[in-house]
Amino acid sequence: GQSIGNRPLLLLAVLFIILGVQLIIMGLIGEMLARVYHESQGKPIYTVRKVLGR
Repeated sequence: GQSIGNRPLLLLAVLFIILGVQLIIMGLIGEMLARVYHESQGKPIYTVRKVLGR
């Protein structure tokens, strides 16, 4: 072999993989925070304005 310093594409690929994992985790944390926020309000997620066909 070659040393890692001579392979910039390998380092770039590893960097992008780590960045992708971080973005996915941030999205999951944001989703959890949004759900906890809406559940703590005590209101229903949606309301029925009018029932049709009765």
